[in-house]
Amino acid sequence: MSKQHKATSSKAKFSQLTRPEKITKDPGKLPSSGAFNTAQVSLISKGDKSGYAPEKIPCDGSQGGNDDIVDFIKSARAMVLRGRFKAEENAHRNMLQRAKNGKVVHPSFKSFRDFLLHVRPMPGKGMTLDRIDNDDPEYAPGKVRWADRHTQNNNKSDTLTFYYSRTRDVYTTSRLSKLQNVSPDAIRKRRCQGWTDDEIIEGKRTSSVPKPHVTKGATGAVGPASSKFPAGLYTPAQLALLSRSEKQLTSASDIMFHRDAHYQQWERSTNGTEHMLPTYEEFLELGEEFAVMTPESHKRGFLSRWGNLRPHVIYGNLLPHQKAMLAEYDPAWVACQEAKARPEQELKDHI
Repeated sequence: MSKQHKATSSKAKFSQLTRPEKITKDPGKLPSSGAFNTAQVSLISKGDKSGYAPEKIPCDGSQGGNDDIVDFIKSARAMVLRGRFKAEENAHRNMLQRAKNGKVVHPSFKSFRDFLLHVRPMPGKGMTLDRIDNDDPEYAPGKVRWADRHTQNNNKSDTLTFYYSRTRDVYTTSRLSKLQNVSPDAIRKRRCQGWTDDEIIEGKRTSSVPKPHVTKGATGAVGPASSKFPAGLYTPAQLALLSRSEKQLTSASDIMFHRDAHYQQWERSTNGTEHMLPTYEEFLELGEEFAVMTPESHKRGFLSRWGNLRPHVIYGNLLPHQKAMLAEYDPAWVACQEAKARPEQELKDHI
């Protein structure tokens, strides 16, 4: 066979291999004009037994009711399914996490594949799983939907949460608006105006934190009683600062330290507990708006505020689940606190 003949034969074979690809690039020649009207879909054969063909379906979630989507969900390998629907898988995982905290999840929602067959992929980016009836705690077929932020806000009006240091309760925007008979916008406006969480919850603004304990000296003067603070918690310099009136302080850091210290002491004397930021699990119980929160994002947010709160916390007064959280987030501080408490405990045991 001549070189020219071989070249012609090779060229013909290459042309035969690429001809189907050229055909599929013409949308007019595809069998369907739907959302899957692409060359990639037309190359998938239902008769392929390799198990890889369904994984090539370029679904973007907007065709939730399409038969191709259903076939893909049913046949794709579990790892591929989770990788293709990462946002949906994250919502499913958070839903199961809330089930551990007392929420009700229907048996048909336990498996991610079955869950996805019921709710279908998200019709758009940035959506979260929303219970249609907020008074119904069950996650079940027909009771949930994918909702954007605007829809969720209309459903719950809970875009903000407020922590009440006196009772350790967490309030949402809608709950406060109902209790105070005001609009949710009025609650949000207070936050924008710099009201503290306690002020927003109580519905009135005060000049400072709850009034500290006071004592009267021989001259009748009234001032904060620094002796009321737990022994060993603060240095002499810090106690001197706390004994002064807040109006006498000029440094922003000193004012914040003063407020936090008196706030924490008020919590101890009134409720016998330590003021502590909510754990990740406690946030998940607040509602669907926190479904997108991950343990990592909670840790970052917690640590950003923990530095200011830490000097005023008595480790021994914390609840077990709070200690467990701090053991993970701030192990060095926990180790230091436990080391300080060890001699005292040994002395008690000896006595």
